[in-house]
Amino acid sequence: MSKKIGLIIGSVRTYRVGDKIAKWFLENSGITSKFKVDVIDLREENLPFYDEMLAPMAMKQQFTKEHGKRWQAKINSYDGFVFVASEYNFGYAPALKNAIDYLFEEWKGKPAVIVSYGYAVAGTSSAAQLRHVLEKSMLGMKVMPTMPSVKLEGSMFNEQGQFKDINKSFEPFKANAEKAVEELSGAF
Repeated sequence: MSKKIGLIIGSVRTYRVGDKIAKWFLENSGITSKFKVDVIDLREENLPFYDEMLAPMAMKQQFTKEHGKRWQAKINSYDGFVFVASEYNFGYAPALKNAIDYLFEEWKGKPAVIVSYGYAVAGTSSAAQLRHVLEKSMLGMKVMPTMPSVKLEGSMFNEQGQFKDINKSFEPFKANAEKAVEELSGAF
């Protein structure tokens, strides 16, 4: 039976490109030939800020709020993750941080790929920050060495702010996307 991967879109902004980047990764990285993949859009999850009485580690998976129970069950059902992380002011989105901070055991030790994107430094600052949280905290996740980063440029977009040709624009990033998926496959 193949492993189940959750591909998490970390940006919840109204005008965002994370959903398009997630779709591109899904279609071009080879991940669907190796895993069963579900897209998890944090905008649709609409998690409020963490609101339980105890820290997630102390909850022992006994959530009292329905949104926490749903999030716990969803994340617990995956063997690994791909985090599609935007870069805002050299950090990753607060909605993604909140979604991670909701849980503990459900993330612990699982393998992950970080796909980042941004303009100035292609999301590499947010990827480094996210990697530190996932690996160095008590979550102890296994982040793959290859972290595809997509450098956005104004010339990639039309007047309406949509990608002109995402496949052509992202061709330079495809090899790293495929390499990260190979590493993820070897992590199990």
